[in-house]
Amino acid sequence: MKNIILTLFLASVLFSCKEDNDSLKTFELSKTSIELDNVNSSENILIKGRSSTFFASSTDANVAYATINNDTLIVIGYNLGNCTIYVSDEFNNVKSIPVCVKEAIDFTFYNIANIYIKKGEKRTFSFSPLDYKDYNTFVVSNKEIADVSVVGDQVKSFFVDAKYKGKTTMSIFKGKMKISEFYINVVDEYDLYVPQKSLTLKIPFTYGINGIGIWRGSGKYSATTENENIAKVQSIIYWNNNSFNQECNDAAVHIKPLNEGETFLNIKDETTGQVVKCKITVTR
Repeated sequence: MKNIILTLFLASVLFSCKEDNDSLKTFELSKTSIELDNVNSSENILIKGRSSTFFASSTDANVAYATINNDTLIVIGYNLGNCTIYVSDEFNNVKSIPVCVKEAIDFTFYNIANIYIKKGEKRTFSFSPLDYKDYNTFVVSNKEIADVSVVGDQVKSFFVDAKYKGKTTMSIFKGKMKISEFYINVVDEYDLYVPQKSLTLKIPFTYGINGIGIWRGSGKYSATTENENIAKVQSIIYWNNNSFNQECNDAAVHIKPLNEGETFLNIKDETTGQVVKCKITVTR
């Protein structure tokens, strides 16, 4: 009799443990429904659970599109209508969430970038803050100024052929939603730009910023200080930046502080002859 009772007790414990383990393998969504419009055209829903892999699908991707980013469900509205988003996990658990898109979505900017390129140049620029593998439209407004093509099967690099001076726009769409817009400025010659016009350094210099950045020049620079008893140029570092942004042909001038006082740093573009003056202050 004791053996029978012990067996039943162990069976109930094992069954209870199995139920507890199974309950850990499910998940919940942080919202039960979604409404989207032109003010709020997308929604991030937190997925709470022990699963490590999730999948998402939409009953009508023309109304709303769904994707997963780690433990977040991202729902993007496109057109007026209703649909249901289904989320599943590796244990075949499924949750659903109804979506109502109250009006057609005009557009949403996820990113805006600005580049400069010299007329006649052909360069490949990289850009990968977002995963654009699901984009479906790629538009260049004026291919007479610059033609652009995607390098590879995902939108992470662009080959730009700069033809004539001017400005054109490149846009990437997912459905009706504009997820990025890039401004391409084709110039006769690079315009040296130094965003920081002054720098203060302490002596003795132990740590911190001791450099001034250079943007949009030709990529060939020199730099000198007017009073090398106060500070002198230590080095020029070229970053070889080919990112899709306005920091084309960027570099940094590193300064070594020597004595208290003020002097000026002259940065010169050796190709164009342009000179930018920056104030250097050395204190204790």
